[in-house]
Amino acid sequence: DVIIAKSSKSAHTFAPLTEAADMSLDRPVFLKMAHNSEDPLGASIVEAHVHQWRALARQNVPGMPTIFNIGQEADCWFLTTEWIQSPSLRALSNIAPGTIAAPARFLVSLGERCLIILGDLHACGFVHADISSGNILASPSTNLQAVFLVDHLRR
Repeated sequence: DVIIAKSSKSAHTFAPLTEAADMSLDRPVFLKMAHNSEDPLGASIVEAHVHQWRALARQNVPGMPTIFNIGQEADCWFLTTEWIQSPSLRALSNIAPGTIAAPARFLVSLGERCLIILGDLHACGFVHADISSGNILASPSTNLQAVFLVDHLRR
């Protein structure tokens, strides 16, 4: 597969998230890369990320991006996942008032959807260790979709 990185979505130290394109299938993807480290702590963090990616790839958790591929090129592990075309909750906090038609209903629906996703993750033996506004993608439309990015999972 030929993956072309477009723009960075996070500044995570060991495994940054990037918007990319999978040229072999002509589709956008999230690309997460974990560079091997000479530092023993860094190496153990990368190893833990790859272990979690492999475990999550064996699961089907609605609300989590589907993992397409996990591999290694030279000293870098990578993961590609389904591209979700929704802004992060952090970005939504900066939109103009009135953009979301029924804000109270939106927040209740978002909370319910997030709890369902987290419950499904927990049922598979995972705990999401970074539930933050940058890791939740949510559509402001009436067809609410909440998605947690593949990040900081613990098993």
